[in-house]
Amino acid sequence: MKKSLAFFRTIGILLVPTMALFADVVSFTGLPANTDYNTYNGFVSGTIDGLPFDDLICDDYGHVTRVPSGNLDYNVSTLNSLQYARFVSPGGPTGADIQNYEAAAILVQGLIDNPGEVSAYQYALWELFTPSAPNYGQALLTDALNQVQGDVSGYADLFSKLRIYTPTGDSVTNQEFLEIDPPPASVPEPGSIILLLTGVALIVLSRISRRASE
Repeated sequence: MKKSLAFFRTIGILLVPTMALFADVVSFTGLPANTDYNTYNGFVSGTIDGLPFDDLICDDYGHVTRVPSGNLDYNVSTLNSLQYARFVSPGGPTGADIQNYEAAAILVQGLIDNPGEVSAYQYALWELFTPSAPNYGQALLTDALNQVQGDVSGYADLFSKLRIYTPTGDSVTNQEFLEIDPPPASVPEPGSIILLLTGVALIVLSRISRRASE
């Protein structure tokens, strides 16, 4: 994404337009604050199906997503099913494709843990899927690839949280984005709410009874 044009860069493949019927509606409204190397590096903000987010990051380096973007159609993949993901082999995901997205998850989590290295992590992601991208994050990329070629059992929880947003239909010329899905907000079970209200009611009735007997 060049500063002067205020857009992201990416490359992609054409997906079936009818997929847009089942896609999430994503709108990008905020650019990253970091502009090292004359590009926007880091997390973008916007809405997904009307709900706000601030934790999506671009993983490719050739198409354009203008910000603010308006409503765009995106399909979502996980590491268990890369059916919509952009950077997979034509015949379907291979072991190498899965390892690349595993490395991407490690890089995104690395950025979350090391916000002072935004541009290095951003370029590591870009180079991972677009080798012609500048190699400002080469050391981080090499480390992530080495990690996924070893024992990855310790990353199972992280890998399960990776979400891959790939443009589809009329939005296909836009970028692909990644997210480490945050845990959902805790919502009390209906039974727990009833017990809580019952407890409050008993306390109130007890206080009323005491006052009446005084």
